[in-house]
Amino acid sequence: MLNLRLLTIVFAGSCLLFNSSLKAQILVPTDEESPAVAPATQRNAPPATNNNAPPASSTTLVPGNNGYDETAPPPAAEAGGLFEAPEGLSMDPMCLFCCVGYRPPVAYTYDQSMLLSLACYRAGYISDALVLAKHAQTFREDAGNLYVIAYCQLALGQTSEAETTIGNMVSALQNGYPGGIAIYKERMNGPIGIAINAVEKHLFLSQSRNN
Repeated sequence: MLNLRLLTIVFAGSCLLFNSSLKAQILVPTDEESPAVAPATQRNAPPATNNNAPPASSTTLVPGNNGYDETAPPPAAEAGGLFEAPEGLSMDPMCLFCCVGYRPPVAYTYDQSMLLSLACYRAGYISDALVLAKHAQTFREDAGNLYVIAYCQLALGQTSEAETTIGNMVSALQNGYPGGIAIYKERMNGPIGIAINAVEKHLFLSQSRNN
């Protein structure tokens, strides 16, 4: 009798365990209990294209036509006034003249250009001295001006040009245009001055023999 009861209890427990296992397999969690999972995104997916959209603008900049012709020659420069520096100076005129002891404004007349030429030569700006002496020559040509030009040309090694200038200087002396040459010879002397005087004497002697 006791064994029969034990078998009944064991059989009933097995049924309960089987029923619980079956419910656990059939049970599906509801949407409220299950966490929301975002759908997986596709990496490196190409962007959507619209065939009707206008083409993208190019990154290359193309200048518009503003009426400027690069092949056209530059406009002619206007004639400079008495306060406009001559072309050919080695640096900005204001910087140059401050270096030689002058301050603006500067009037580029004959007398002022010759004074600036001498100042530039004394300071070692020989090419600028030549530019200024030649600028003074545009006002008038006399022996004093030509002496300074020849002096600067020889200092720069322009011997052929200097010989021609000395010839013009001798002609100016013969025509009665000394232009204060004695003062310039006193201020600009030395080996170059001696050479100019030698050529001057030679030309005078040659002309006197021919006459």
